[in-house]
Amino acid sequence: MIRQITQKTVLAMGRTFHSLTNRNFRFFWFGQCISLIGTFMQRTAQYWLVYTITQSPFALGMLGVCQFLPMMLLSLPAGALIDRFPKKRLIIATQCLFMFQAAAFAALTYTETIAYWQILILSALYGVTQTFDMPARQTFIFELVGKDDIMNAVSLNSAIVNGAKILGPAVAGLLMLNLGIEACFTINAVSYVAVLAGLFMIRLPRGVIQHAKQRVAAQVMDGLRYIKTSPVLIVNVLVFGIVST
Repeated sequence: MIRQITQKTVLAMGRTFHSLTNRNFRFFWFGQCISLIGTFMQRTAQYWLVYTITQSPFALGMLGVCQFLPMMLLSLPAGALIDRFPKKRLIIATQCLFMFQAAAFAALTYTETIAYWQILILSALYGVTQTFDMPARQTFIFELVGKDDIMNAVSLNSAIVNGAKILGPAVAGLLMLNLGIEACFTINAVSYVAVLAGLFMIRLPRGVIQHAKQRVAAQVMDGLRYIKTSPVLIVNVLVFGIVST
């Protein structure tokens, strides 16, 4: 009886984490585990920093606008553009930009020269970078694991995102209480080293980039026409627009 339970447990665990048997995805996933915690630590520290400086709920809301408005406005052209570049190189570039943004926050808070307008600019930079990083990362996961393991890989990726949303703010609270708000930004900047290290260790077969024959604007219009044909996609776009707003 115990042996049967053990065997079933082992089989279930094997199915749950099957995509981690893929070497490339394993490097990518573990790097994300570390970096995403830092990302949500920084997000919590950012909101606290803005409210500490301004004491204004409106100013706090504008921070969200700067982060999410680029995603709402640029997501369609970003999707058309990322198909023209190797995904690994593109993600390395976006992770370097995220690292720069976190390091800038750390430097400005350590020197006590941080201003509200600087926070808005850095947040807008994050929003623009995220607009290109998210679709590139989702496509890259498919390149890493292939069609057979894509559902498992996406599920594991979603699991670490949701876990980081819980753990990151909790750790940020402890750090702000004991080490100061600048520690959250510093640790987040350092956490991108794990992602970059994992990306550089990934080995993929050399692929051929398909150069688009259409202009970006034409591809965006084709995408909008395709969305119009699917009620499910229309609802998703509307919900995303509401959340971004």
